[in-house]
Amino acid sequence: MKIWSILPLLAIFFMTFIPSSYAADLPAKVDRPAIKVGDTWTYTKSVGTNTRTSTSKVVNLQSGGGCQVEVQSSSSGTWMEKYDPNGNLVEDGASIFSPSREVFRFPLEVGKLYSASEYSMKSRKDPTLDITSRAEIKSITQDKVVVKAGTFNALKIDVEIPYQGKGHNGRSVSNRVVETYWYSPEVGRWVKRNYNDLGNKGLEAWELESFKRGE
Repeated sequence: MKIWSILPLLAIFFMTFIPSSYAADLPAKVDRPAIKVGDTWTYTKSVGTNTRTSTSKVVNLQSGGGCQVEVQSSSSGTWMEKYDPNGNLVEDGASIFSPSREVFRFPLEVGKLYSASEYSMKSRKDPTLDITSRAEIKSITQDKVVVKAGTFNALKIDVEIPYQGKGHNGRSVSNRVVETYWYSPEVGRWVKRNYNDLGNKGLEAWELESFKRGE
């Protein structure tokens, strides 16, 4: 077989099996993303050997900033989430965070550390649950990360979130969550996330499978 005759086959192979690269150099300051209706991110979540897929799609922009997101999970159905202008969670299907579960505070910069605002977490189903937390940003570095959606230059953000208060059924709780986010400006969201509640051990690992930005 002549070399020129297999070139189209090689092109198809690389287009199909080689992940896309979004590894452009990051600016000194990473500004807040311009979220649009239709922005869509699909993640794979792994807890031990259990894996599920979920897709988050922006369906509405709030007048004061922030957005509403519809989440469709392969294992848990569909629910709505609400985010503040910086992409911090305000409400999901199970909990309400007041004013928000702040982690991201734009602009983000390598080496710029901060203590986020204190927030409370209440349960939609258990009125006895009332937790107070404040995220501590321990490290922000630039990192190249490979996920199913491709290769990205990202900001790696290490976070610790001590918490205390009343857990389920009113029992006293006090511990901390350790998280790491890999945030990509091209995606407008994190492309990888590791979450570990040390009071309820079991690492949750999230990885971006695909994404589409709104028009």
